[in-house]
Amino acid sequence: MSERGGKSWRERWGDPILGLLIASATLVLLIATLNDYGMAWDEGFTVEREERLREWFAKVGGAGSSVRHARAMSLSKLESRGSYLAKAGASASSPWSRESLRFYWPFAREEPNGHPPLYALLGLAGWAVSHDSLSPPGSYRLGPAALFAATVGVVYVFMARRYGRVAGLMASFGLVAMPRMFAHAHLASYDVPTLCFWFLAVVAFLKAVEPSPGNRWWLWTAAFGLAWGCGMATKFTGWFIPFPLIAWSLFYLDRRSVRVLALGGVVAALVVYATNPTWWAEPIQGLRAFLVSNLTRDQLRPIPTYFLGRLYRFSLPWYNTLVITAIVTPPLTLALALLGSARVVSGRFRDREGTLLFLCWVFFLVLRALPNAPGHDGERQFLTAFVFLACLSGIGLTALGEWIGRIPGLDRPALGRGCQAIALTAALALGGWSTWRYHPLQLSYFNALIGGLSGATRAGIEPTYYWEAVTPDVRDWLNTHTDEGRTIAFCFPAVTFEYLHDWGQLKPLPLILPATPPQWYVVMNRTGHLLFQSMSLPRFLLEHGKPAYVKFSSAAPDVPLVLIYSGVEVSAADLILKWSDGKQPNSAKDEHRSAPDLKTP
Repeated sequence: MSERGGKSWRERWGDPILGLLIASATLVLLIATLNDYGMAWDEGFTVEREERLREWFAKVGGAGSSVRHARAMSLSKLESRGSYLAKAGASASSPWSRESLRFYWPFAREEPNGHPPLYALLGLAGWAVSHDSLSPPGSYRLGPAALFAATVGVVYVFMARRYGRVAGLMASFGLVAMPRMFAHAHLASYDVPTLCFWFLAVVAFLKAVEPSPGNRWWLWTAAFGLAWGCGMATKFTGWFIPFPLIAWSLFYLDRRSVRVLALGGVVAALVVYATNPTWWAEPIQGLRAFLVSNLTRDQLRPIPTYFLGRLYRFSLPWYNTLVITAIVTPPLTLALALLGSARVVSGRFRDREGTLLFLCWVFFLVLRALPNAPGHDGERQFLTAFVFLACLSGIGLTALGEWIGRIPGLDRPALGRGCQAIALTAALALGGWSTWRYHPLQLSYFNALIGGLSGATRAGIEPTYYWEAVTPDVRDWLNTHTDEGRTIAFCFPAVTFEYLHDWGQLKPLPLILPATPPQWYVVMNRTGHLLFQSMSLPRFLLEHGKPAYVKFSSAAPDVPLVLIYSGVEVSAADLILKWSDGKQPNSAKDEHRSAPDLKTP
């Protein structure tokens, strides 16, 4: 489809301008709410790596002895500075030595350094432009949030030019109005950047293979390779970008796509190696270590999950993605997406763009359903699927207008447009209302199909998983009620809380549960972890203790997300457990173990 010829200025530039406005509005909304969320589990690991990169770039820039060292966290899983200096010796003075690169670039190799570095580079760029005006952790969250906002604008332009502006509005605003997507867009992590690069790669690929006069295919091919490479350099999931594209190419026997995939693959490989300095001296061994680390996660770091009333060590049943998608997507948005999928399939896949969007969505549902795929953290591991679901909802809105427009004996075009407007307004209003109602606990959002958060908990789904429920009001309670010099402890200790303490947002020092009881002990209601034998203390507290403070979602005042117990409660519970000689059931082996019966005020 040519954008030149007889098109007016409004036709050529109207959608890009509107897309820019949508992206800008999304970014403003995200910035205004960046610090509303508790600091999620993985964000501490992200900040830790960004601080090392910041120190490395300062050394490269010649700052010398004035370089501010990255903080040394007691819960860090990274190589310590002492170990690095002992091994590096004189070579520590050079930021380019092998030892220095391994210390400052803890990425894309063995666990816990399995993720590639681009997410940290993106976050560091956001911090560099915002740290003087935006307090942490918001300053570390700005980079991923800005990329997401830009991608939302691209979603609108892409969909509007192919399916009409109503479809573009549904896809872009529908994506933002998904409660869980809205929450993830605020976090300094890897999942939203991966989503963005996936979608941008698909858009550039379709532009590169588009058979239109004057199409600068080579430029779009380079853009495709760049987005593909950025996805690969962000998370292992990005390495799967070509799979649905290859399937699409084979289905349509599209020769242009072979050229685009081949040349784009070269660009992608260059991006991956350029962003992984530790691979430069060992390109084959570096790649091998990265693949082994990511393909053996079930052996290296199995994370348990409670799903539909059963405990699973690592992977979930094959239908888990279908269930999770059905219960965490606003129902009307999901219905429109299914309608869009039906339009693509019933049209015998003549809609090439819609077919690729459909393939990408289905691909993620299948990928997370594989036997060795990680099953923890709900939708997070297949978050990218939801941008394609949003696009399919836009196609579904188009299909709704088309099908209503075929009803005989009526003013069909007007009726079709009216129904589209009603469906668009209803879908966005319901999604937006749910997002507002759960704010800032949208990662605990479940829709009406399962009875909301309360119904999901009764059905045996984990109500929370990421520590984001330790919101500013929870930290304020801890700051107010903790005596000077006393400590607090968390059932799942994380570097996250050390950073909050360092920034002055969590005044009491967070520790692993010490010999002397802390004043407060904070428990997250993450059922899968709590059912393991090693979690017998927090599980006992949940079943028998009386918390001093409980954090609920306003959408479900009967489901506690975070509970705070006094040190006295902890000591009593610990004595009882020791007296019982550890005769707690071995929940790690009992997949039929039920969730704790939570006792709350």
